[in-house]
Amino acid sequence: MDQGTVYQLFLASYQPSLEARKQAELNIKNFENLEGFLPTVLYIQATEQLDLGARQAAAIYFKNRVCSDWENETISEQDKLTIRNNIIQAMVTSPSIVGIHLTASLQKVLSVDFPNRWPNFMQDVERCFASKHMQTLHTGFTALHALVKVLEWKSGEHREPLYDIVQLTFPVIQETCLGLLESETAETLKLGLKIFYSSIFVELPPCFRDHTAPLVPWFSLFVKIIGKPIATPNNIDDFEDYIWWKIKKWAYKCINLLTEKYTLISQEVSQSFMTNFAPTILTAYLHQLDNWMKKTCYMSNKCLALSADFLDECVKYKATWQILKNHTDVLVAQFIFPLICFSSKDEQLWRGNAVEYVYKRTDIWEESNMPQQNVISLLVHLARNRKKQTFMNILKIVNDILSTTSTEQEKDGALCMMSALAPIVLESKNIVSMMEPFFVNYVFPIFKSECPFLRARACDITRHFEDLEFSEEQNLHHLYVNVLSCLSDSELPVQVQAALALQGMIRYSSVKDAMIPHLPFILKGLLDLTSQVDLDGLVSVLEEFVEAFSEHLAPFSIELCQRLSDIYLHLLEDVVMYQQADDNSKDMLNKEESLNSKIITAMSVLDTIQLLVLQLKDHADTLYQIEALLLPVIQCTIESRAFAFYNEIYELIGFCVLSSKRVSPTIWFVFELCYKDFKGDKEGLQYYATQMVPSLYNFITFSKDEFIGNEQIKYAMLDIVDTCMSSEDLNEGEKVPACRLIESMLLNCKEEMDQYISSFLNLAFRYLPNDIRSASFRIHCLEIIVNCIYYNPQLTLGLLENNGWSQNFFSLWFSNFTNFTRTHDLKLNIAALCSLLKLQSNQVPVSLQAIWPQTLAGLSCLFKDLMEKQNEISECEEEEEVEENISEEEIEGEEDAEDGNEEDEEEEENDNNEEEEIDEHEADDDVENEDAEYLEYLTKEAINDTADDENQISEDMEESIYQSHLNEIDPYKYFEQTLKNIQLESPDYYAYLMQSLNSEEQNQIVEVLSVAEQINTDHP
Repeated sequence: MDQGTVYQLFLASYQPSLEARKQAELNIKNFENLEGFLPTVLYIQATEQLDLGARQAAAIYFKNRVCSDWENETISEQDKLTIRNNIIQAMVTSPSIVGIHLTASLQKVLSVDFPNRWPNFMQDVERCFASKHMQTLHTGFTALHALVKVLEWKSGEHREPLYDIVQLTFPVIQETCLGLLESETAETLKLGLKIFYSSIFVELPPCFRDHTAPLVPWFSLFVKIIGKPIATPNNIDDFEDYIWWKIKKWAYKCINLLTEKYTLISQEVSQSFMTNFAPTILTAYLHQLDNWMKKTCYMSNKCLALSADFLDECVKYKATWQILKNHTDVLVAQFIFPLICFSSKDEQLWRGNAVEYVYKRTDIWEESNMPQQNVISLLVHLARNRKKQTFMNILKIVNDILSTTSTEQEKDGALCMMSALAPIVLESKNIVSMMEPFFVNYVFPIFKSECPFLRARACDITRHFEDLEFSEEQNLHHLYVNVLSCLSDSELPVQVQAALALQGMIRYSSVKDAMIPHLPFILKGLLDLTSQVDLDGLVSVLEEFVEAFSEHLAPFSIELCQRLSDIYLHLLEDVVMYQQADDNSKDMLNKEESLNSKIITAMSVLDTIQLLVLQLKDHADTLYQIEALLLPVIQCTIESRAFAFYNEIYELIGFCVLSSKRVSPTIWFVFELCYKDFKGDKEGLQYYATQMVPSLYNFITFSKDEFIGNEQIKYAMLDIVDTCMSSEDLNEGEKVPACRLIESMLLNCKEEMDQYISSFLNLAFRYLPNDIRSASFRIHCLEIIVNCIYYNPQLTLGLLENNGWSQNFFSLWFSNFTNFTRTHDLKLNIAALCSLLKLQSNQVPVSLQAIWPQTLAGLSCLFKDLMEKQNEISECEEEEEVEENISEEEIEGEEDAEDGNEEDEEEEENDNNEEEEIDEHEADDDVENEDAEYLEYLTKEAINDTADDENQISEDMEESIYQSHLNEIDPYKYFEQTLKNIQLESPDYYAYLMQSLNSEEQNQIVEVLSVAEQINTDHP
């Protein structure tokens, strides 16, 4: 293809004339599928003599085309081969604004073609490594980094090429990087470090995991980079972006990541690494920090944060602690403390964007380059893990700062340290007794400070010490009044901290009582803040107030719901706008973290509305008005296809029905919206199946007459069931709610569903008996048939017999009795078997008469499981009650201890002094690795407890949410009455059934009848 012609097209594609651009784009579209077109576009990018704008336009087109079409046949194999053979050389001759797009294109090609279609790629890279031309070397590093990013998240055999690459290239890369450091070739050196980091990010390659010798030259390189003197840039504001501090950052990151990996492998490997490598690295880190503390060099915030992280790890290990412990006082006073003091940058952010300041200081998940969180973590672990050597010294530093004429910023830093140490202080009996005077002397005065950041800090430390017990009630009241006053402060960050502090103060009964007259003011303040700041923590405060003061909310619940709805709709609008925006617009919207924050906050708002609805179950008129207020919330969510909120929205709909025990016209209108949405959006079927369908269960329970009498509603419900059960796009678990909806129809609409029994059976036997993998779906398909039997046993048996399903079903049913584990399952199966026993002998199909006595044996088995289940529930309730009593006794014991005599205090003090005299060697030993233990704990929990958790959740959902007349049936009395009727009406049949039981089963039946008799006695 003629390169000149193609070049002219791209030259015209960025001309000022809109018509010329459109014509050029149209011509490119016409040519793009021609053989040789895409390689020609590559040549244009690589040709240095051509116009840079045209080359950039070609690069963007090339990237988009490769990313969209490389995996399909619209690009010929010959063109793909040509591109693979030339793309690396094109990168050599391309400037950065073109190269960045070529790198993205290369990464896409590698993700599809490496290694099978591009086996010689590494040879091309090695040739670049061998070149003395710096741009060629840089291209080799760029190409290898692209490949490593492709392989980074691979697992199993797909990860093996990465291991081979590490073994083949890392010695060369390390040696090259050393030369680049000496020649100060910054950009390529940074790429080399990023290659190393990405190669070990997920897991260590075997060559590093099995042997530490290959690490020696790498650590030598990293330490040299960290120690490299760097001149201070002319413009301090640009310091963070200075290339050499970025390189240092990557060296720190590589060291820290290696440390993390080696300390999690095993205790032996961890010990070896921390003994043989870490001390040298720690010394290098401390040297850099010493220079920074003496103000003889600058360090970037990211490097300070990474330094704190490494020191944090070194606290745990004897080999590094022996070095670190001699520096702790200096580090606390001159490294940690200055970084957590309120700074000029904090002041600038507070004044310029108070909302952003709140995010940075309050949201622990907020991505930040500031090192405050890192040094606070170091401080806490010093105090906790090396308490005997550090804790009192840290408290002395805090006390010295607060008791002298320190600046306001220094007071803020000292109080911030105390906030961080709150859990440790509260565990220390000798120290916690001093905290009430501490608050009186140092915290109470700054509530009235002219410095707003100190007022915010006063609220913050109050929040962290929310478990502090006050001996003087007036001090507690004074603290509450001050925090409440801060809720109306003129400064937003102060208001936010006050709101967060109020949440913890609810636990004090006297404070909770004092809050009641101020509830309208508090709730208004919380709502105003939530409107201004998308912070999940604020919504949590609001949610706790709704729960704690539910009996006082009715008078202003409508206003509260309206405000919450407005907040949610505002958040929803932002989320939808973000999701519909193009890439450039997304850059203007605080990136993806902002979206996630808004989603989490919006979910919390919906959770709070749900809680409010549940608390108003005794206020029918108010609920009716609230449902009308919630209509825009539900409607806008559904119409905007905001799937992220479907779970909460449909739960809200379900809670409206559950609380009011009826389906109002507003909620029926919502159902019409939901059904319309369900029919019009096949791509979102899984959301409707798993989140909408469960909410419909109680529609039938509480509005049976509307369901039966309105053919449109009935058709819609049945269509939802049929669509979900028949869909090939849903997995088995996603079909379970449809099974439950069938159950609701059958349990709640006796004698009204006869004509649908056949279709329900067909839906179940579409999958039974052999085509089901999920145990849950198998049980629910069986229960469709069990529900049909309970609904009308004679009709159902006839349909089973006519379709030849009878024997197989009963065999499958009886063999699964032990798999019906929930109380609801057991009650349903007992009720169904009892309904079968009520049939006359001539109503039992001939094919089933031989196994019919097994129905009574099955009942014996089910009742045994039911009794065990009920005993488990009773034991759990007793354990919870015991735990509550123990907690109350502990509180009383603590109160008694506070009133103890001086001898007890002296004895305790002597015990503490003896502990202080612990052998120094023992005190310096390794600290248990909590991270490794936690990972092991999570693994065990995932293996052992998942099933139990799911069962408990299902049980809770069963009892509290799904309602039907089955809830009102006592299975013991129901069985007793059934058996009595058989004995009266058919004594021979009764004798026949009883004789079919073995002695264990007979004893079980006797026990069941005994329980029934006891129930009748207790509740005649």
